[in-house]
Amino acid sequence: MSEPVVFEAQYILLKIGDGADPEVFAHDCLINLNRSVSITASMVEQTIYDCTDPTAPGTVYRIKDSVSLSASGTGKTHKTSLLKYVQWALTQGAKNVQIEMGGQGGVRIETQLHLTEFTPAEGEPKNYASASMSFASNGAITAETIA
Repeated sequence: MSEPVVFEAQYILLKIGDGADPEVFAHDCLINLNRSVSITASMVEQTIYDCTDPTAPGTVYRIKDSVSLSASGTGKTHKTSLLKYVQWALTQGAKNVQIEMGGQGGVRIETQLHLTEFTPAEGEPKNYASASMSFASNGAITAETIA
């Protein structure tokens, strides 16, 4: 039996582009605890019936109609990140992002993300404030191996 090649969760990085030319991508310190990435396909279902026995149950075939990506993160609120995320939440535009999973030899996904939900600060007295955020893809999604 061969050992699985696993990686630790701190190697899930959501790198946000700065919009410059050339664009520079950096992982922001606000997402410093939990990270999650999910790819979802929307399917079109069609039932095809047997031509020789129309009374027999049909067979369902599916065609992939679209693919989307969602991501989320949480962390202890990093004061110097707040304005950037609040402004992103209040504006219409998506940002270019790279999502890296696993470091060298892992996978880098590139897409645009909308910030769809942002809780900038929550917590109890005498505890550090926490933040949470959710993202949804906008447009093409590509993937490559991290060299």
